[in-house]
Amino acid sequence: MAVVGDDADYDLFVSKFKDPATPQEERRYRGLLASFPSIDHMHRTLDMCLNGDVRTQDAPYLVGACLTNRFHGETAWDFVKNNWESMLDSYPDNSIVRMLGGIRSLSKSHQADDVNRFFETHKVPTGELTLQQHLERLVVNVAFRERETPKLTDWLMR
Repeated sequence: MAVVGDDADYDLFVSKFKDPATPQEERRYRGLLASFPSIDHMHRTLDMCLNGDVRTQDAPYLVGACLTNRFHGETAWDFVKNNWESMLDSYPDNSIVRMLGGIRSLSKSHQADDVNRFFETHKVPTGELTLQQHLERLVVNVAFRERETPKLTDWLMR
């Protein structure tokens, strides 16, 4: 429901996340906030990751999920870049590189170039090798998209 959700659905998911019946329900609804298709919902979700609505031990994982949103992953990446220092100050060190696992879902060459430029001057507190693996996977995804998009488009046009 989240991937096609509207404002009412989003508000319901937020309320279920903030006042859950069980810890599992909290986690489920919090994680699904990253799946909504609206840019406004993406902004609200990302804002909750820094304004205290989402606990600092959980927020990096929600940001990581936002990075995988097929419509707004780039928006989430911009949020990470613009709030990098705040995230480093707020989030546990070992969760930063886990959050960045979401960059592997970006698949356009300009996105990969931007991510790589960013990490030339910004370091992760721990997990440099894991970051390098994420960056390698990003390169693979970009190459796959560039190689297969014309073939898939051709096939679909038949």
